[in-house]
Amino acid sequence: MRARSTATSGQRGSSSPARPERSPAPLAPPHRITVEIVFVTVRGRARLHVEGLRGKPDYAGRLQARLAVARGVRQAQASVVTGNVLVLFDPAALDLRSLISAVARHAGEVRNGGPRAAPRADSAWHTMTADAVSERLRTNPIAGLGADDAARRLAEAGENSLPTPAPKSSLEILADHLTSLPVLATRVHDLSIAGREPRAALEVDLRCGDRCVRVVVTHLGLRAGERRRQVARLLAFVRDENVDATLLLGDMERPYSQDWLNGMS
Repeated sequence: MRARSTATSGQRGSSSPARPERSPAPLAPPHRITVEIVFVTVRGRARLHVEGLRGKPDYAGRLQARLAVARGVRQAQASVVTGNVLVLFDPAALDLRSLISAVARHAGEVRNGGPRAAPRADSAWHTMTADAVSERLRTNPIAGLGADDAARRLAEAGENSLPTPAPKSSLEILADHLTSLPVLATRVHDLSIAGREPRAALEVDLRCGDRCVRVVVTHLGLRAGERRRQVARLLAFVRDENVDATLLLGDMERPYSQDWLNGMS
């Protein structure tokens, strides 16, 4: 009885030796993502620019989901318009250098096809199914909790109330108004006239994509004479061809003439 051949290489009956299998090519080391500080003024709040994030919504969404459940991070918001990530974090648990390293690491893993973020039990309930939440909380969404069970849980966990946030200082409020976009430069111009109330203009250059936009906030004087001199000073520094647009905000106190507006066009 003829034995059945079990060879699998080449043609039947061929005596040529099997080709050696090629070893897989070594994987290139993952690209290190560059993360740069855009603006950091308030403790526990940082705006960072992430390489390659701009214009990639899927990348931004996955990075934002990862950072939202990272240790020490309270909130993360990624922008595909600017390529920046705004991170609110606990400075007691995470310093700025560690935060930048964490953002770079997560960005590299997301860009190289790493796994999606796993839900964190204390801050990612919105990513879980209703059945999973019910099981975690040991409750029935239809029948609810009994009176005894509800009283026991209230005694254990306390009332479901939000903490009262600390009031913001005037500087923090001003910073919130001016830091939604990357700040390139800030300047303060004295518009005070001798013998009258002090006046000033705050000038801020913002990066809007590839353009530079200047925002000027001021409060002119109450009298036409002082407003005339203050407008002359304003026009002297807003006529700058190094910016793409100028936005003037504030209380103009009924300017004596519209001619100065024409000087800005």
